[in-house]
Amino acid sequence: MADDFEIRAFQGKGESFIVTLSGGTFVGEPLAATIGAGDTSPAALTITPTWVAPVAPETAYTQVALSFTATQLSTLTQGPYSILVSLADSSAALAKGFLEVYPAPGGISLPYYRCLASPAFAQSFLPELSREQLDTLPAALVTATRAIESYVGRPLILDSYDHILRPNNSIRFRLKARPVVEVSRVSSDVIAGAILSNSTSTASAATVQTITTGPNSLQIKSLVFALTISGVTTTQTITMSGYNTFGDLVTAINALGNGWGASSQPPFSSLPVADAFGTPGVRGVLREEPWIHTHSQRLGWYWSDPEQGYVELNEPIPGGFLIRNPRVERSDTRYWGVRFTYRAGYAVTAADIALGYYPVPEDLQTACVMTANNIIETVPMMGPLISQSVKDRSYTLRDDPSIIPRPAQMLLQRYQDFVC
Repeated sequence: MADDFEIRAFQGKGESFIVTLSGGTFVGEPLAATIGAGDTSPAALTITPTWVAPVAPETAYTQVALSFTATQLSTLTQGPYSILVSLADSSAALAKGFLEVYPAPGGISLPYYRCLASPAFAQSFLPELSREQLDTLPAALVTATRAIESYVGRPLILDSYDHILRPNNSIRFRLKARPVVEVSRVSSDVIAGAILSNSTSTASAATVQTITTGPNSLQIKSLVFALTISGVTTTQTITMSGYNTFGDLVTAINALGNGWGASSQPPFSSLPVADAFGTPGVRGVLREEPWIHTHSQRLGWYWSDPEQGYVELNEPIPGGFLIRNPRVERSDTRYWGVRFTYRAGYAVTAADIALGYYPVPEDLQTACVMTANNIIETVPMMGPLISQSVKDRSYTLRDDPSIIPRPAQMLLQRYQDFVC
């Protein structure tokens, strides 16, 4: 079935639209319309269309009214939706179309809009965009943001980071992103907060899965213990937030039964479980004794250069320079260093800006808008065509196919260079 109609509405604003059916003869049968993201996604909203009475001498019903209340539209986030109009008994599909929902005050916002420039800012620069191009503008801005971050070689949007850096015989560390707006942890001297084991002699496999709190975090959220005997696997989960110290955690693991055990030596057993760290993965415990890692020392003598993304330590680094086993140093260098937990980048949400964090500079916003416009203008020219006309616009393929136009590249130049 071809797409029959396109309609547009605002969040929280009641609207009614008249849709003409493309074929068929009807006499006022009950109707239904489902609105969803498309494909096999569940419907986000269901409404009951009404027939528009034919005007004499016509007797066939060919038009329906799609009416949305303010409450119904306020439940939809901004963006595109598919609409399917059918008979209420689902015996026939009558029309298919698209609904574009625009943001409005009081409406539901997107969960997270990772973009260097807002659509409202972009429209002030691009007043001549067609309605169809405005509908694709948010997606183009998100794509432009990713392209710019790739171009400058680092993340630009404010985010949280948690990773380990090697000293490399230096007290100066370069973090992954800048500007740095908050440093919440600098720690060193890796130790075993707890050592895991399983003593089940009849087991064919015993593993522990580490689940972290997020993609940019080393913080352990939970541990999943799995024991396989005669092909049957039993799993047990421990949530780290339920325990204060490693001693408490060891007690809980020993209480699991099924041969599971853990040990921790004083004074490390009194260290906080909140400082445990790891990477996602499943690790063998049968005939192995994996660690739950932590750092024994929080470092306090350091200063940071927020603009350049540096942290410099003014004290010795326990466990940072001399490593007892060089083979361990080469095979897994992530554990033998300094752990940094921080937030860095430019704020895009009102809540972060209100905290005094750096907002996105105007030149970065402008470069994002230029790149998004370039993406919008380039899409109709994808393929072997040299030129073509689309509605009221003519396009000619430029010699420079770069996604980021040259003027935007000039604006981004200073974000590529570090002043050391």
